Amino acid sequence: MSTHQEEPNKQPHDAVNGDHVRDMVTIYINDSPFEVHEGRLDVSTIRKLADIPSTDLVYQLPEYEPFPKDGFVVVHGGERFKSGGSSGHSS
Repeated sequence: MSTHQEEPNKQPHDAVNGDHVRDMVTIYINDSPFEVHEGRLDVSTIRKLADIPSTDLVYQLPEYEPFPKDGFVVVHGGERFKSGGSSGHSS
């Protein structure tokens, strides 16, 4: 008699979409927790989740590195982001 067992370290498979199901992880935007899928996360998605105005910059902590508006980050959980106005002045 044969029994089917999943291989260890194998990710679950999404039979509908035909690809791997990604784990949900928690990230923090302006100190508020958000649940997202692990992996690539577009800056536009970070903006939508936290309702960040398009005029504000998005920074990854602790370095305060600003992201380009069309950038992305790969998240694994626990990442922290802040938003704020740019420090430059226009004349």
